[in-house]
Amino acid sequence: MESKIYAGSTAGTFVSYSNSKMKISQNWLKEFTEITHSPEEIISHLNASLAEIEDYYDYENLYTGIIVGKITGLKPHPNADKLQVATVTTGEHTHTIVCGASNISVDDYVPVALPGTYLSEIDLKIESRDLRGVTSEGMLCSPKELGISDDHSGILILNDEPHVRVGEYFSTLVKAHDIVYEIENKALTHRPDTFSHLGIAREFSAIFGTKFSPSKADTKTKITISETHPHLSVRIENETLCRRYTAAVIENVTVKPSPLWLQQGLKSVGVRPINNVVDITNFVMLELGQPLHAFDKAKLTGEEIIIRTATEKEHLTTIDGKNRELDPSMLVIADEKEAIAIAGVMGGIDTEISKDTTTIVLESANFEHYNNRKTSRTLGLQTDASIRFSKNQDPNNTLPAITRALELLAELTEGTVSDTIIDQYPTPREIQTIEITADYIMNRIGDPSLTSEKEIISTLKKLAIDVTKNKDHLVLRVPSFRPDLTIKADIVEEIARLKGYDNITLTLPKRDLTPVSPNDAVLWKRAIADYCARLGYSEVYNYSFVGKDLYTLCNVESLLTIPLANPISPDRAFMRPQLLPQLIENINTNRKNFDHAAIFELEKRFHSVTDDLPQEITSLALARYEKHQPHAFLEIKGAVEALVNQLHIADVTFTQPTDDHPLINLFSQKRVAEVLISGESAGILGELAPAIEIELGFEGAVGIAELNADLLFHFTDSKRAYSPVSIHPELVMDISCLVDRNLSLDMLKNSIERSTSELLTSARILESLTDAAKFGEDRKSVTIRLVFQSPVRSLSKADTANDLQNVKTILQENFGAEIRS
Repeated sequence: MESKIYAGSTAGTFVSYSNSKMKISQNWLKEFTEITHSPEEIISHLNASLAEIEDYYDYENLYTGIIVGKITGLKPHPNADKLQVATVTTGEHTHTIVCGASNISVDDYVPVALPGTYLSEIDLKIESRDLRGVTSEGMLCSPKELGISDDHSGILILNDEPHVRVGEYFSTLVKAHDIVYEIENKALTHRPDTFSHLGIAREFSAIFGTKFSPSKADTKTKITISETHPHLSVRIENETLCRRYTAAVIENVTVKPSPLWLQQGLKSVGVRPINNVVDITNFVMLELGQPLHAFDKAKLTGEEIIIRTATEKEHLTTIDGKNRELDPSMLVIADEKEAIAIAGVMGGIDTEISKDTTTIVLESANFEHYNNRKTSRTLGLQTDASIRFSKNQDPNNTLPAITRALELLAELTEGTVSDTIIDQYPTPREIQTIEITADYIMNRIGDPSLTSEKEIISTLKKLAIDVTKNKDHLVLRVPSFRPDLTIKADIVEEIARLKGYDNITLTLPKRDLTPVSPNDAVLWKRAIADYCARLGYSEVYNYSFVGKDLYTLCNVESLLTIPLANPISPDRAFMRPQLLPQLIENINTNRKNFDHAAIFELEKRFHSVTDDLPQEITSLALARYEKHQPHAFLEIKGAVEALVNQLHIADVTFTQPTDDHPLINLFSQKRVAEVLISGESAGILGELAPAIEIELGFEGAVGIAELNADLLFHFTDSKRAYSPVSIHPELVMDISCLVDRNLSLDMLKNSIERSTSELLTSARILESLTDAAKFGEDRKSVTIRLVFQSPVRSLSKADTANDLQNVKTILQENFGAEIRS
């Protein structure tokens, strides 16, 4: 098999676990702490104590076969006008190499690909070959051929690289030998400090017990801090959204490509190099976690930077070339004329750095994280800066970051850095103090042998937490970059995770196991759910957010009164005012696979209240589908009746709902009933409106109901007296009468039960008939079954004669009934 020596950006060994976003360079971590562990050990410990490592890349073989050479001779090719013959030394050997680039000269340092090297970027294996009569013993490489950039216009010249040496491996020159880890950063949402190499190195040091040296990121530049500057001023109009603004001016800047070590460092963690100014801002952000932004000062109007909220329908074209409409909730950076950047998200294209830039304004600021996150989501624009700002970045980090950047700018752009930095910090972040004892920590970890007070203090100090003793208490001063540490439980968690959860001995907790007092509302909800399940209904869970299309389909679009400011999708744009539309959607999904479906949901719905927060109401919704049944009214009404009987709710009636009921459009006009409890509306039930059934394609009957569960809870009789079953027989008597065709039978039944003696144990509607020929257009025949029973003796007809007459009187006087028998 033919062997190849690989060179280029795809030459590393890739070990895949899954996709991730944040990349961390091991070389970079070594700037702050010692690393001698294998990648497998690092992954295992970080997974257990910090966050999941999803992937890692081993670039041990990157740029293999590429050596730094020096051109010692250069002459035209004897047989080709556009080619040159270069004599190149690589230290021990001298090579003749034919080259077509015109940007090379004698004494240039260049990358040389020797025979046997495979350039993966252009899929080419380098071999000695004859080029028009001259043998070429390798190839001089352009940035594109090395995978550094897309530039293929000439050879990569290494003259400006510091400490460049003939014969040095190119990978050593650019520090390419690296291992890059990809971290699943969702677990770090509350940890703004870990969105930087410095923060991860601090964690690494605490986990592995290695020395942490943050001073390697310190600068030696002497600066003066002031709120004013001779050539620039800053005005913060909204101190709530802009917590700190630090800025500096750099003159005589030369914008050019960054040195290779910087380009390679950025590329290793997935950031595209642009130019030395922009690359430095990205480098410092990745190193210290503080986003920076550079403006071309010549493109600013006036000498004042203003941090304000956007005006209504203000527009800004960002550096990605898109024109964006802003609103007054968004914070912007502006000059004296207009907005020049969306604060903490992205800069404007009109003030971006270009090759002609000579003076820059460097911004290092801190913005309120909730507003930044909202702005980013509203614009659909997520950047490395917005990700970090949305995690609640430390405002005390703006000054160290800008001084670090200024030092690099002075070195790599040859610019003149002003010795005055503008720094406006209206309300400095307070230092959080937590008092705790070692016993408190060890008792809650549950394994006293795992740690000691001395180890606890040592571990906390590794996390930059200042610890002092006050008698038996430890007084902790939490650094400003750890806003997640606010209570004692947070400290317990820090010690436990760093000691290792796997190292904790499994023991029973030493706690008071007295059960908490029962919550009647929670127990009641469970009982409701259990009883609905016993009735044959399956519980479903739906989002609290709904879409307009569903409610339009159900003819209840007017109920949508609470829109979301930042919906996750158009189908989730409103808080749901009712549960039934989603249950209808659920039934429609299920009926495609099943001939029968019965479901319920017991959850919150949201009702708009003027000048106040929305009102939350707990509702119970039921829905059932029967493919081979023409109607479902009796089944759904029976389920509701069984439920209220189980809850021992008295005085329940069913009546015709009014035309202004909020859910009336969901129901068939002929088969619908409103549920009343003691005369108060508690819900509605019936069959789905035929128009909706046709629209959705239902083939059978759909019964639906929605009840106010809070009202059901209020009327539930939880205290019930026991009555023994009578040993004496029941006396059953039927009464038939003609009543108004629209009369509510529940109202009739309840009136009878409330207005007779204790001997009447129940009144039930046995039959209801309508026949225009026999009873007339406006009358119906009703048969009522009365059941009498005594707990102490058997009854005769004479014993119930008065009660029977009272029932007839009620029917005649209250309902205009005509007694038939």
